Amino acid sequence: MSNTDKRLSAKKIALCRKKIIQKKKKQSFFKLIIINLKIFLEYCLDIKDGNFLRWTIFQNNIILIILIILLFIFSIIHRYSCELYLRENRELTKEIQNLNYEYLYISSDLKKMKRGSMIEDEVKEQNPKLTIPRTPSYLIK
Repeated sequence: MSNTDKRLSAKKIALCRKKIIQKKKKQSFFKLIIINLKIFLEYCLDIKDGNFLRWTIFQNNIILIILIILLFIFSIIHRYSCELYLRENRELTKEIQNLNYEYLYISSDLKKMKRGSMIEDEVKEQNPKLTIPRTPSYLIK
């Protein structure tokens, strides 16, 4: 073989190697996807069966997991108590507003009853013999 033939054969060998490597990469990519899907399905089955509690990540961090669950429960209880407080506050403000309206209504009735004309009408109804003088009782100088 001549020197050029060796170069051509080396180029052909390099090209063949590249093609083989690309095919292996493609195959290995799909194999990785299949392997990852199998692992994912195994994890899903473990979760469904309850075997995930045996994983080392759960066993090593059980205190942290319990703390997170307790904080979650505490936040639910706190939110519920805040909603009760807000509901009670809303009801009390409505009650205060209703009492304020009632106070305004009663005070307007009292002002109406205190008017001189209303008092004169009441006096006339109770004792028709009484007359109201037209001149003032004393003169202002």
